Amino acid sequence: MYFNHSMIRAAEEKYGTPKTLRLNYPTPKKHYDFIRSTQKNGRAHDVTLYLYHDNKLAVTQKPVYPEGSYRPPSGGLNPGETLEEGALREGFEELGINITLDNYLLRVRVDFVYGAKRIAWTTHLFQVKYKGAG
Repeated sequence: MYFNHSMIRAAEEKYGTPKTLRLNYPTPKKHYDFIRSTQKNGRAHDVTLYLYHDNKLAVTQKPVYPEGSYRPPSGGLNPGETLEEGALREGFEELGINITLDNYLLRVRVDFVYGAKRIAWTTHLFQVKYKGAG
């Protein structure tokens, strides 16, 4: 387990209680297998960062996604990291900049379903601010 409920409560106390969205997503085998492959040490979460700077949304292109597709920076926590620590690290790793967390926007709980198989996944979305160059 990467984090516990007390770590989530700490993030909520500091950055606000997010709305929760629950989704059930039928997933093709190829995508199900990819998600399963990202679950080292039982990981079933990510932090996603929304950064608006100079009226532009920061996005990244991951090498595992189709060419031309972009998304907000995101990634998993390392064992022992808090949501805040992981989000700050991901901001630096993915964008090469320092950020501050501003608001805990949304918690998305998704069940990725392939036949009788299911992966329960949680995405924690944060609004962040540009702090400075890395």
